[in-house]
Amino acid sequence: SILGVPVAFFFEDAPGQEPVAGRGFAEDASMAFAVEFCGSPEGLQLNRAFVKIADAKVRRRIIDLVKSLSTDDPD
Repeated sequence: SILGVPVAFFFEDAPGQEPVAGRGFAEDASMAFAVEFCGSPEGLQLNRAFVKIADAKVRRRIIDLVKSLSTDDPD
């Protein structure tokens, strides 16, 4: 502390703000789930294979297929 005061000194009278709940950059629960899934072994394997599909129409059909197979479709 070059000025001889702690950093908090400069923010003592600053307007307050409620702390942001959640993880990371305040992502919602669905975003947190997506981040966790993409980091899982299955998520990594699925993503690596998916990005190798050159045809956008095929990628779209795969997304539609996965949605139809899921038990909880958010759309």
